[in-house]
Amino acid sequence: MGQFHKWSRLRYRPGYWASIEEFASLIADGQTEEEAIHKLRPKFEERVQFLQSRREPLPLPGSGKRVPTFAPNDQMEKVRPFVNDFWERIFGTSYSTSFVSNESTLEVWEQIYIPGGRQELIARVKAIYGVDITDYYDRPIPVVLRIISEKGGG
Repeated sequence: MGQFHKWSRLRYRPGYWASIEEFASLIADGQTEEEAIHKLRPKFEERVQFLQSRREPLPLPGSGKRVPTFAPNDQMEKVRPFVNDFWERIFGTSYSTSFVSNESTLEVWEQIYIPGGRQELIARVKAIYGVDITDYYDRPIPVVLRIISEKGGG
């Protein structure tokens, strides 16, 4: 990590922050420069291990910010316009405010929008679309939406 980090004073409270430009969103803070850098080190090591586990290249020092990449969502696009209706009626929000990849599951969204969790989400789907998704709940969202649609819900 060495010379590749940068640090500065925090703007709205006492202390410092440290970051590594090549690793977007890797930031730590502390009461001193040293503490901020010390707290950044394990985050950096964890990110390196994560990238290596996925066989992704590590950014070269001095190469600047990485361009973020997104998981594909073509399967989600194939269930439009049903996904728009589902998002409004089940989550109470617009699908256009969300990015849902082909591998996203309902569990992530349940934690954001459904106070009663999994059981409440399953009950909402059954009440609105007449389909029990208990057996499919943990499958990717595009799969669950196709099942609901095929079983008469969409």
